[in-house]
Amino acid sequence: MQNRYKVDRELPPPAHRELVEELLAQLDGEAGEVVLELDDLARLDAPVIRQLVTILRRVRERGGDVALSVSKPDLLRTLRITALDKVFRIDNPSASAA
Repeated sequence: MQNRYKVDRELPPPAHRELVEELLAQLDGEAGEVVLELDDLARLDAPVIRQLVTILRRVRERGGDVALSVSKPDLLRTLRITALDKVFRIDNPSASAA
């Protein structure tokens, strides 16, 4: 089972926690894959990265996995610099469309 979520705005920290809880509630104990679409974000700052790692940890505790869908060069660069491209599977829609 694959669940896709579009992260389309910068979320303040309380909303990040709500997003994590919403994702986990929708998985409802089932192991599955969560795909987070990040291209509408302006940047990946420390709070967003923290929440991505939290989501990954919590989903993996349930036997699932998390992939990031991102094609914006600046976001991909941030993922490489932080080595998160080694932790998350990165889906690049623009690369597959080419």
